Amino acid sequence: MSAITNSNLDFNNQEEIEYKNLHLFYKNLYSRLFNLIHLLIDEKQYNIRRLKNEVITFTDDYSYYIIGKQILYKGDFNKEKEKDNIILKRLKDHDSFTEKLNPYPSKEYTKYRKELKTYDYKIDKLGNTKYNYIVNDYYSFFDEVLTILYEFIRVAAANGFLPIMKSNKSARTIGFANYDTFFQEMENLRIKMSEITKDVNFTNLLRVRRSIYTVLIVFSSYFKRHAIKDELLNNLDFEFIKEEENTELIIKLTQYDSLDDMTTENRQKIKDIIGPLRTNISLIKRYISYEFGELDMSPKLKNKYGDDPTWT
Repeated sequence: MSAITNSNLDFNNQEEIEYKNLHLFYKNLYSRLFNLIHLLIDEKQYNIRRLKNEVITFTDDYSYYIIGKQILYKGDFNKEKEKDNIILKRLKDHDSFTEKLNPYPSKEYTKYRKELKTYDYKIDKLGNTKYNYIVNDYYSFFDEVLTILYEFIRVAAANGFLPIMKSNKSARTIGFANYDTFFQEMENLRIKMSEITKDVNFTNLLRVRRSIYTVLIVFSSYFKRHAIKDELLNNLDFEFIKEEENTELIIKLTQYDSLDDMTTENRQKIKDIIGPLRTNISLIKRYISYEFGELDMSPKLKNKYGDDPTWT
């Protein structure tokens, strides 16, 4: 069978396809993006391989918009200027976008996770050493995934791939054209985050962090007060699980149904972990509410109050 070459095909030398369905394209894009975000929040089987494949597949499928990890300008991908070998190099260099995921999962992690599967993914059954290894490795991987997602959104949003900020002399607002699905998914995610984080306890500690952390990263390209965002993020990482004392405590507390059943000492220890998280979550919710209001992504106050109505 002879190879198919360009000479075998006749497209009347068309450089652009005549049929364009951007609405369908964006609907699929946003559905896939938010499905990935929901998976990051909900995944509970410590399946690094699944998450890794989902992230790499997504970024590969939409790599045209982020190749080079920089904002694209008119003429950057001019076919007359760039030869095939240059384009091919760009495609190969895209490997670097997700290369930090390559070491995951380790052989040791895979071995422990196979054992975890026999326990129906009840991780407290593994014992302290294996529990610590699984949890630490998983959340190191999770941090790398969020970094990649943050970079993708930052560059893609600036390139118009996600709803962009339109600038004029009087205001900066979100462009709404063709973005219905994005804003529907965004509101659903905000509601989900609120539902997950309304009750922070020792049984949902890690999922709560995943939820609020992911939402803050996903919408970061739309926030203007980045110093506040960065400070809030610094108090939201998973560094606390690197302390063996904390993970041992979490394992031990899984046998209790509520705080009331614990010893006074353990109750105080868990409060020392949960208390700061609850405070930070409240601040993040207020921060997101403020940023979305200022951008008109939520109803905006037309006039600022001269007097604070919350005080009498």
